[in-house]
Amino acid sequence: MDIWTLPTHAHQDLWWLLTAPKIVQDDGGTTISQIEQSTWLEEAWAWIQRDAKHPENLLGWVDNAHRRRKLGLYAEDLLHYYLHWGSKWRVRWHDVQIRERKRSIGALDFILEHDGRTEHWEMTVKFYLQHKPTGHWLDFIGADERDSLHQKWAHFYDRQLPLAQHPATLTRLKEDGIQVPERSRIWHCGLIFSEWNTTFVPPERTSWGQSDPVQPIGQWIRRRDFVQHFFNSSKRWAIRPHPHWLAPIETEEVLDCIGIMDQSMERGFLMLAEMVPSTLGWREHRRWVLVQDTWGLKDEA
Repeated sequence: MDIWTLPTHAHQDLWWLLTAPKIVQDDGGTTISQIEQSTWLEEAWAWIQRDAKHPENLLGWVDNAHRRRKLGLYAEDLLHYYLHWGSKWRVRWHDVQIRERKRSIGALDFILEHDGRTEHWEMTVKFYLQHKPTGHWLDFIGADERDSLHQKWAHFYDRQLPLAQHPATLTRLKEDGIQVPERSRIWHCGLIFSEWNTTFVPPERTSWGQSDPVQPIGQWIRRRDFVQHFFNSSKRWAIRPHPHWLAPIETEEVLDCIGIMDQSMERGFLMLAEMVPSTLGWREHRRWVLVQDTWGLKDEA
């Protein structure tokens, strides 16, 4: 199951979604676990290889300029494609707005049916940096400092998952001839980044779950440390522009430390790939996030 044999980056992104590490494991079954996914990965790999022989199908499916600009929507469209064409599930709803008194109260990502069973799935792809080595979910925050692991999972449990049982949803389901979902679940994947040269403490166990033991996958580093440590290094890097953050990449164009320092950081950070030589040039080895020296310090001033 070699991701590099897939002919388009869209197919590589899709396979990454199907195999990427989890951030949270939930023993209660609310999250769709890596173990559960592994039971059908062999069949999914055979399917994606067949599908990749006609790449225009997937490329056409995700050819929406607005949705491609947003990582979450692009990833959702990839998962939708797999669920619709490659999985055992029948997609009854995708991205359906729920309204109450003509006002939107939220949207459901997926309502799925299989073998007489109906489920509600919410989907997310996230990248979190450990701000402080405490293990607290509040200390795993996005590179743009806009949300945290705690905020995301609170949103799931307080708003998104209960939405499937809201009276307005139940009315809409009945109108569409769909059974009430037996359960609501979270399809999630993503990367945790530990701070360079600092001890990593995994997210602590809570009622929502615990850290996936394969994390962290990446590292984050401040500009001053990046320059000091890699100025004379032989390491080579590639920039991963937003929203192209999913599957690893191969490229012939790489940068050294000085080349990275010349890049704009208008978002306040850069997603980087540490590259190693390959037969086709350079292949991604590990993911990094480069942040400004003041990153994460605004509340400590």
